[in-house]
Amino acid sequence: MRVIRSAGQNISPSDDGALYNQVFSDGLFRDAAISSLGSNQVSVPALYGIIQGREFTNSAETIEVELPASGTATGYIYVQYDLAANPIGTIGSALAPFTPTYQDLNSTGTLAQMVIATYQASSVAVTSLTLTYNLAKVRGSGLEVNLVLNSTAWREDIITITDPHISPDVEITLTYPPTLTPEQYEAYQDSNIRPWEAVGTGTMKLWAVNGAPGINLPITLIIKG
Repeated sequence: MRVIRSAGQNISPSDDGALYNQVFSDGLFRDAAISSLGSNQVSVPALYGIIQGREFTNSAETIEVELPASGTATGYIYVQYDLAANPIGTIGSALAPFTPTYQDLNSTGTLAQMVIATYQASSVAVTSLTLTYNLAKVRGSGLEVNLVLNSTAWREDIITITDPHISPDVEITLTYPPTLTPEQYEAYQDSNIRPWEAVGTGTMKLWAVNGAPGINLPITLIIKG
């Protein structure tokens, strides 16, 4: 037996990470005003957050996000924790399709990514940006995962959403954020969105019973378990 906290013992980052990961869900500890500056530039303020019990912070910076070569596309801005890189913590972007890598940093994994915003872009500029980060919470109160249902992602009134916290082994409740606009609320009512088929590992499908909405809709998943 290895007693982690006792006289003469060295406590590793993995020891602390595993402990704090049992206490806090992934997310930011305070709100962040991430905004587009035009072309492919996005302003990211100072952040303070946690991924798998590993705290991080950064200074305010301007990043250049990926744009499609032509047409329009959805993009993702994420915080990355890479134990094999220098620096370990960075902020990056990727165009859809994109599924965040989420290895166990406190075991044998080296890479974990956490999406903090999504954006719509043309070949020359970011056209809109939506904050999708979660605020870190004490576990047991339910993890809030904020996503966006993009109007162009529906296929025959079915949409697939992805997040590493989605699993058949957890309880998932669908709701919407309090910032919902009247137009978005009406779209929800008209579309009658509900789960479709069994929940997978990292993915689940939603069905718009009365037809897919014509606008982007924010959605919140309350995950317990």
